[in-house]
Amino acid sequence: MSAEVWMMMTLSEAGVSLIDCEHKTPVARETGYPYVAIPQIKNGRIDLTDSRLISREDLIAWTRRAKPRAHDVVLSRRCNPGETAFVPTTFEFALGQNLVLLRCDGNKLYPPFLRWIVRGPEWWGQIHKYLNTGAIFDSLKCADIPEFKLSVPSLATQTRIASILSALDDKIELNRQANATLEAIAQATFKEWFVNFRFPGATGEMQDSEFGPIPKGWRVGTVGELTNFRNGKSSPVRDDEYDYPVYGANGIIGCATIYNSTENNIVIGRVGSFCGAVYFPLTKIWVTDNAIIAEPKVEKTIAFCFMLLKSLQLNTFKTGSGQPLLNQSILSSIEIVIPSINVIVAYEKIILSFSEQIVLNNRQSAILSNTRDKLLPKLMSGEIKV
Repeated sequence: MSAEVWMMMTLSEAGVSLIDCEHKTPVARETGYPYVAIPQIKNGRIDLTDSRLISREDLIAWTRRAKPRAHDVVLSRRCNPGETAFVPTTFEFALGQNLVLLRCDGNKLYPPFLRWIVRGPEWWGQIHKYLNTGAIFDSLKCADIPEFKLSVPSLATQTRIASILSALDDKIELNRQANATLEAIAQATFKEWFVNFRFPGATGEMQDSEFGPIPKGWRVGTVGELTNFRNGKSSPVRDDEYDYPVYGANGIIGCATIYNSTENNIVIGRVGSFCGAVYFPLTKIWVTDNAIIAEPKVEKTIAFCFMLLKSLQLNTFKTGSGQPLLNQSILSSIEIVIPSINVIVAYEKIILSFSEQIVLNNRQSAILSNTRDKLLPKLMSGEIKV
């Protein structure tokens, strides 16, 4: 049986059309419909976190020409040119500036395959070929994108490749959604107990403090009374095959053979745009010098300390103009209400199981993501035949 021949063709020849966005930005609203901009294009998906909301009237106006359909691909032309995200089957949003839609007619490209062909090595080769380097931003021209040349297998092969990669990606997304639900429950419980003071066994007896009335037996103190802090160290040699995750300011950035933080620690981003981000690994890890290790002083309080640090919005405490950052002294001196230990322990019993499930989901997703990312170039080049 002869090997399948993949055809080299332009996106235009493959039946892919480009639909440009409206070159203006609608007014933000308190409620409404999502306006997807460049920051919402993450890891091949559309992330609506912090997206602008717009009115129904603006949604209609902004989608009159560029109305996203299932299996379309959103492409960023600027800031992170070449990054893409696919449009799910049920998703209504307006397209932001410097984004375009790619849409295939289905004759030569299987629509669910489009999201994968624009993430392979050939795609990035075309991005680098056509990239316009600017003084502030690199960018892609709308006229150039339909001329990108890519290798296209048969529709049957496209269907099999899309099925394999989408199954892995869908499981990663399910884990993300499960974690979001668990985190929302943990945050809601934290607020109910430690902000609204409605916790099991609450008597309603209150005492005055500089934070206002607080339950009897609670007191005002500092974060440093509950948690020790120390800086991470320069990154060790990293490799995805190693045992211990390496954490920087923006979370996991690789793996290493050694660790400098035990299971009962928390990680806080120290510098950059992720300054104040809080992570809960629940495993031995290496923490770089772009992050701070938080070690609870009291046993069986790690879940409480994690939720406390998350609730404090630590990025608001950063200092410095050139490179804002957090340090151990700032973190230790933040004033808080310290609950009685029995309430903390009761919260810990409920929430720790949630946290452990989140960690398990994250570990599984990391394995799936690694598998997907290694399969992608091999499948898209025909090295692995399906």
